[in-house]
Order: sequence, then C-alpha cells, then structure tokens
Amino acid sequence: MTEPETLGMMRLKDPNEAAGLALRLLAGETPFRDMPMGMSAGMMLGAIDQNRYVFARRKNKAVGFACWTFTAPQSAEDWIRKGRPFESLETAAPGSAAVILAVQAVDTETTRFLFKGLRDNQLATVDLCYYVRDYGRKEGKLPRYVRLIRPKVRRMSKDKPYQKVI
Repeated sequence: MTEPETLGMMRLKDPNEAAGLALRLLAGETPFRDMPMGMSAGMMLGAIDQNRYVFARRKNKAVGFACWTFTAPQSAEDWIRKGRPFESLETAAPGSAAVILAVQAVDTETTRFLFKGLRDNQLATVDLCYYVRDYGRKEGKLPRYVRLIRPKVRRMSKDKPYQKVI
C-alpha cells in the first residue's frame, strides 16, 4: 500500500509563469469558463502581481489555485448587497477584510487544504473573509456570498512560513 502524496503550498518566482499556470487551472472550470475574459483574467493578474495567490501542489504538480485581495469591510458589504465594485487595499490594514477571488482545485481534499492554508497563513490577521460560491445557473441555484468571521482567539501568526518558491 502506498502512502498518499502530501499536499504543499507554493508560489512561482515568475509572475508570468504563475499567470499561465493559474489560467490553465481555471479556464475550463465553472464559473471561470463562463466569465468574460477581461473580468476573470484581470482579477487573477492583479492578485498575482500583488503576490496574493498560492498554488496547492502534490510533488511538483499544481493541483489547486487561490487568489485574494484586501478591502474595507463596508466596501465588501456594498459589493455583496448592492453589486458595487470594491476597492482593493494595498495591504491588510487593521480592520480590513479579505475577498477570496478564486479557489479551484482538483478535489475536495485540495480545496480544504487551500482554505486552511489561507486561514492559517496569508489571511490569519484578517477577521472577515468574503467569497462567492457559484453553483451554476441551474434553476433556484444562484451564487452564494459567504462572510467568514474569525473569532480573535483563533487567529494565528501572520509570519508562519509555508511557501516553497520554485
């Protein structure tokens, strides 16, 4: 019996390589394949250029991708409730919120690994996270906006190392 392959997190040194790999992981998957190219590529490239992305890997193969941005909580609420575009912040200032722009993985285990990695590392100092889960355009199934509130006692150090740069 073989041991399951361990999941890890990584970033790439070259942002153009990261963009190409992310595009490969997202392009054929719902809801990304149905989004206008400018919208999906623009949000992904912006996150990659700001180093707000991570890949999940098994051995040296990327099996998942996540990217995010930071904004003011009120800006995120207006985005969810009123459809207004939110304004990204340059850094995660005290009291800011995170908007998870994309999460895509090959399986549920990898998706959970990505969310846990974000929660315990890059987004550890943020109390509010927002993301959209799109269940497709089937009748009665609309995108669901989710607000995650982290109790302060569960926040972890933002300096927790995990990344392997290849």
